Amino acid sequence: MSLRRISASLLLGLALTTRAFAGLSLSGPTGLVMIPTALTLKKTEVDLSLDRWDIDAPTATTNFTDLRGAAGVIDAPDSGLELGLTRAENSTVGLSDTYLFAKYRLPGLLPGGALAAGGIFSTDKSHYSSLFVVGSSAVAPMFALHYGGGVNVYGDPLGWAWFGGRRANGRADGAFALFGGEADWRRFKFDVDYNGSFMSEGLNYYPDSFFSLHLFHLGRGDYERMTGITHRFGYGATVRF
Repeated sequence: MSLRRISASLLLGLALTTRAFAGLSLSGPTGLVMIPTALTLKKTEVDLSLDRWDIDAPTATTNFTDLRGAAGVIDAPDSGLELGLTRAENSTVGLSDTYLFAKYRLPGLLPGGALAAGGIFSTDKSHYSSLFVVGSSAVAPMFALHYGGGVNVYGDPLGWAWFGGRRANGRADGAFALFGGEADWRRFKFDVDYNGSFMSEGLNYYPDSFFSLHLFHLGRGDYERMTGITHRFGYGATVRF
């Protein structure tokens, strides 16, 4: 069997496994902990998630919640479109905003893997919107890599950005890199990713194909280290119809 056929078979297995399970991603249903992947929900597939974690700051402890809903809009052998909403709230960074997100899987552009372009768009002009391109490649039957990057646009330079974090001077980064990996074992999936600012880790448990539980931890970027912010472990759940 040629290397191209092996790569295609691995990617197909990744796509089928990922679609069958509802996974954690604070930036959309088909992703890792923080970053999106190049896969999309199937047509008419609906995903609802809620996650929460506490944040320790020098003067107080606050919490961050993320409520998400998404659906697959089109489905083709090598393409797909996913649309959704996410409501991210945290009083420490002045965030109480609904974001729109969209991701289109591009057909046939990455041999041996999938490629998608999309964005997360803030409905509040004080916070950044993020545009990204991300690729996904299966490198073994139960392991996949994800990689890409993008830019933050339209927001207040001192506002919150979904990707890339802030520099030491408090200004949001204009561009960011995305990297991550996932490993599947039976009913568990372990994720690790870099959102252009910090590393995060997540563990997902799937009792069945329609429900999952999440445990995750977000790292610290320049802004978090400068301000003394630390993320505690977070938890949540997802249902898929």
